Amino acid sequence: MDSTPYAAQAQILSLAVVAHQNLLRDDGPHRATLRGARDAFAIAAATMAVGHPGQAALDLADRITELLDAGRDNLQTLVDQMPPTRTRGLEWIGPMAFQRRATGVDGIDHDHGDHWGRDHDIRISHRRPHDGTTGLLYAYSRGWDEYTVLGERVSVSTVDAARQAALESDPRMGESAWRLFIDQARLLGRPAVDRGIHTSWLL
Repeated sequence: MDSTPYAAQAQILSLAVVAHQNLLRDDGPHRATLRGARDAFAIAAATMAVGHPGQAALDLADRITELLDAGRDNLQTLVDQMPPTRTRGLEWIGPMAFQRRATGVDGIDHDHGDHWGRDHDIRISHRRPHDGTTGLLYAYSRGWDEYTVLGERVSVSTVDAARQAALESDPRMGESAWRLFIDQARLLGRPAVDRGIHTSWLL
């Protein structure tokens, strides 16, 4: 399990599995204690995976204990219930850190959809001056209350082309469309490379 992106959660879930198996074998007065331990391990793993305590973590913990009660105690099955990891290659930062990074970037936020990604909780915005053609392209995750900067001087044409390509691939703005938006924005936003052949006169 160490090869999974959820190695720490897998270790806690393995303790939940052990507690559950002991629960099944114990008909005595310790059943309530074992059930409490199993549920506590499930909540701990779910909270770690979600990133914060709350209803989402409790719902995930309930899903784990329901699987255990149904006899599905394979560790990989339980780990597969964990939410997806953050998109690779992106640095997600909190609101204060984002405000510091965006200091000096004046302009108006032009939104390009607010339900991108697997959980449809990501908003993509392009902040640029009223009459400007380039600006700060960033995304905000409501589920994590975090921001990521996709580009600091991105043109309107690049954003529009990336959005169009992503929506053509998946109009529902799912995970594949979100990743395609990122890839296209990065690809189209790169400086053009002069591929011309330079020659000189031979004297």
